[in-house]
Amino acid sequence: MPDEYENSIHLHLLVKDVHNLPEGLRIVVNFDRQHVAIGEAAVLLAGICGQLATDCVAFPISFDKWSDIPESFSENQWNIFFQARFYFKKEHRIKLWNEFYDPRLSKTEIINNTPEDIALDQWALFVEYRLKPETQNICKRNQEIRQKQIIPHTSCAKSIARRRTELVRFYVGNHELTEETGKEVSRVQMWDITHKKTDGSYVNEKAKEIAIEAYSSQQAVESTVNSPLDALGVVLGKEHPGRVRGLGMGAVPTVAFKNNTTRISQMNLGSSNDASTSSTCGSNVQKEMDTVKAQLQALVSYIAFKEGGKISVELAGMFPTQQISQSSAS
Repeated sequence: MPDEYENSIHLHLLVKDVHNLPEGLRIVVNFDRQHVAIGEAAVLLAGICGQLATDCVAFPISFDKWSDIPESFSENQWNIFFQARFYFKKEHRIKLWNEFYDPRLSKTEIINNTPEDIALDQWALFVEYRLKPETQNICKRNQEIRQKQIIPHTSCAKSIARRRTELVRFYVGNHELTEETGKEVSRVQMWDITHKKTDGSYVNEKAKEIAIEAYSSQQAVESTVNSPLDALGVVLGKEHPGRVRGLGMGAVPTVAFKNNTTRISQMNLGSSNDASTSSTCGSNVQKEMDTVKAQLQALVSYIAFKEGGKISVELAGMFPTQQISQSSAS
């Protein structure tokens, strides 16, 4: 933790200790390249967030959703609880409703049965929100979606970001490398790890099928490139806006795939007499081309895998001959 003079000191802290930090001390939280908190400080940060999620004074339950909370109020809570302690709501509401809701009671009776630590006006607004037809329809739809989720993961309370960091042994540039393979930890690898039991078997047959298909369509040249068209993306399909499978909570496509989806046409390739500038541009172009080739190779391999090692005549003209022959041979 850095003090006000930027001197780092090491302390063993529990979540309860965070609220009593000496003035000027803040906890350093490290983030990975997907902007997800990692390390021991991430555990403390998650603990504080959990406490605040159940604090109806800090974050009232009377608002329908987070975006309804006034920005000035949110900034004030951020400054008090996070910025002052760290360098750099949902579950509690569900639990409350499940505990105090009784379908045999009227709305008035439910409101009168106010939890001890919640103000009556907040509880009344919360009950009003929960009993809205549109809210009940959303809850029913979400329940149906959860029932369709047939592939459980084995991450438990540990985030994927923390597990990925534990696999990392040393860094070269911006690439996280593992001691065992010397390669970056890809989201295909992380998806595989988080869907296996301690004995090495998969959680179910569906997870095993997905893993086999992903590894079959993955090529060595692109095995560490996280992109919408990598092996996992091809097998599982398009990502939702707020998540990236294999990278864990907090990762979003706009960040995780940013460096791999930039269009070459948008790069600044203007002429320059500066040799260093030209060299940098050339290096960027080569990286982009390598990424595109890796994505194309994954797509070709996947098509060949699905078609029994063959590519139709109609598609053959769309891909380089070398890539087709390689995928057919495999």
